[in-house]
Amino acid sequence: MKRIILNIGEFAVSREPAVLETILGSCVGISLWDTQLRIGGLNHYLLPQEQPNAPNSSVYGGTSIDLLVSSMLKEGAAVERMQAQIFGGGSVIEKLEDIFNIGAENVGMARLKMQEYGIQVVGEHIRAMHGIKVVFRTRSGEVTVTPLGQKTRQVSAGELVLARRLMQPCKTCIMCGSCVDLLSRQAKKNGKQS
Repeated sequence: MKRIILNIGEFAVSREPAVLETILGSCVGISLWDTQLRIGGLNHYLLPQEQPNAPNSSVYGGTSIDLLVSSMLKEGAAVERMQAQIFGGGSVIEKLEDIFNIGAENVGMARLKMQEYGIQVVGEHIRAMHGIKVVFRTRSGEVTVTPLGQKTRQVSAGELVLARRLMQPCKTCIMCGSCVDLLSRQAKKNGKQS
C-alpha cells in the first residue's frame, strides 16, 4: 500500500488505498474522505491565512484547504459525501501564545472553511499540549493519533523557525524586536518631518 509522509505546506489525495501521515504541533491537518468512493486526502498547514503581500502558498490554511478540496473534487469525490476530521492546533509554540495563538487560529480556519464548503466534521483531536503523529488510512477512513511526548520540542522548534520567517513583524516582536525597531524608525521619521 502506498505511504505518503507530509511536511509543512504539503497535501496529498489518493483514489487508491494509501496511508497518509504527518506530524503536527500548532500546525493543523485536515483529513477528507469520500465515504462512497473511498477517496482520501490530508493536508498540513502552519499559519491560518496569508500574510500581507505574501504569495498564495499551501503553508497557509485558507490556500491549503482550498487546494485539498479542489484535488479531492478532481479525483471524483463529491462535497456532499465528504467527511472531515481536524487534527493539531496544539499549544506548543509558547513564545507566540501571548500575542497570537497559532494553534487556535489554525483550528478556527479549519472549522470556518469546512462550514463554507458544507463538509461535515465528524471528529477532532485538537489543542493538545504536545505534538501528535496522524496516520490516515484512505481505504477505511480510519485515523490513528499518537502523542509525541519528548519529540514535541523538535516539532515546535521547526514550526517556530518557519513561523518567524513567514509572519509580519507585529506578530514576532517578542522574539526578534522587529516591531520595536520599526516603531523607533517611524517615530524618528515622523519627528524629523514635524
